[in-house]
Amino acid sequence: REVMQLFSIGLVQLHEDGSLKLNDQGLPDPTYLQDDISAVSRVFTGWSFSKINEPRDSDTVVDNTRFTYGNGAHYYQAQWSNRMKNFPDFHDTGEKIIPTLGLTIAANGDGESDMDALMVHLASHSNTAPFICRRLIQRLVTSNPSAGYIYRATQAWKSSNGNLGTVCKAILLDYEARSPVATTPISYGKKKEPIVHFVALCRALSATTLLPIADINPAVTTIADLSTYAYSPSNLTRFTADLAKFPANAYRVRLTHTDLALGQSPLAAPSVFNWFLPDFSVVGPLADAGLLTPEFQIANEISVVTNVNYHYALLYNDHGLFASNLHNQNAQDLNGDPHPLYNPYQYGEDDDHLRVNLTGTSAMGQAYLAIMDTNGDDKVSPTDTTFDDRPSIIAACVALVDHLDLLLCSGRLKSEYAAGYIPDVVRPSNPRDIIIDTVANYSKGLDDNIDDESQAAVLKGRQRLAAYLISTSPYALIQK
Repeated sequence: REVMQLFSIGLVQLHEDGSLKLNDQGLPDPTYLQDDISAVSRVFTGWSFSKINEPRDSDTVVDNTRFTYGNGAHYYQAQWSNRMKNFPDFHDTGEKIIPTLGLTIAANGDGESDMDALMVHLASHSNTAPFICRRLIQRLVTSNPSAGYIYRATQAWKSSNGNLGTVCKAILLDYEARSPVATTPISYGKKKEPIVHFVALCRALSATTLLPIADINPAVTTIADLSTYAYSPSNLTRFTADLAKFPANAYRVRLTHTDLALGQSPLAAPSVFNWFLPDFSVVGPLADAGLLTPEFQIANEISVVTNVNYHYALLYNDHGLFASNLHNQNAQDLNGDPHPLYNPYQYGEDDDHLRVNLTGTSAMGQAYLAIMDTNGDDKVSPTDTTFDDRPSIIAACVALVDHLDLLLCSGRLKSEYAAGYIPDVVRPSNPRDIIIDTVANYSKGLDDNIDDESQAAVLKGRQRLAAYLISTSPYALIQK
């Protein structure tokens, strides 16, 4: 049922523009019924793990010979990271008639051929393209795509035989996704999912931990760090190739559960229906207008505040944002020492915390220093011709705000509110004015201090304040 309802054809028959097909009674027709579910379930019989860890608490991976093998150890999960296989003795080989879908799978097929027949039929079903394309547009671009938008994406699906790269390219390069804000309807856009918005902030600020990807496990000197977490020793070659894809000195990012802070945790949706429904609408004017607001289903008075607080914690906690304590819970043995498996490298207690770079070497800092640092020493000092020069400071704050506006708001603040800014004169209806003025006046009294420590504090404070105000603004929270 879930393969059909969620991942292919949906519940009701659709036209290629995503609109409902109606029968003679003016009602939508279902794509499948209970008999179809029963028949399709027989296709899925006999499937189980192809690989397991044996012993269960080791990194030795072997072929699974038991259809009834359980979940294995908590830490070693080869059964989940390898393709499943079909056990013939447990597969239903009888004829499978799936009436509403118009599919009959002949008797005496094996698990692979039966699965292929079903998947090919679902992939080529007339409903699959408009159903999936609408969901992709909603997640990537706008909650309320036009019929024309869905139709164009559907044609990209059909012409490419469902190539998702081609489909996503068509969606992201479509006119409706790239039109100037001034020409798009007021219903255009979407609320960003809290976890997606938070990750965007982390990326914009180059947030990182102190856990290098390329660490070597001192206890097993021939296996790179990530092989302990994701690969067996037999896949060391594959790991080495994957490691080469990362930039030098790359670090791993770890997050604890963020359900309370963001209302979402990575890979932990509460059900197969995601955190929110694609057809959810906020009761009131939006619902009355027939507009959908899926991501608002997990937004309320409390969550909005906790989301903002989490951004604040990332920016203002000097020790970094708590991710997952390497010395507590499962990472600690019975004697209270760092666990040799979970923390084999003797990291410091805060080394897994997310930190943002607020020095002059950060992209934010460079945007500011491009104006203020005239002698090229990556700091503000009396030897700079711009030192304690108010117009230069304001210009540097404008550059800092515009840098973050581009990364977090797609440049909407500058596009909609650029004209007419006058230093220290704020137009209440202009959010860009307000942010620039607030950042420029942060620690204004320290601008003439000649010591490096004061100037570094001003630079850090202005970066923090600009990132906090912009990341929590409606222009960053709502994707247009």
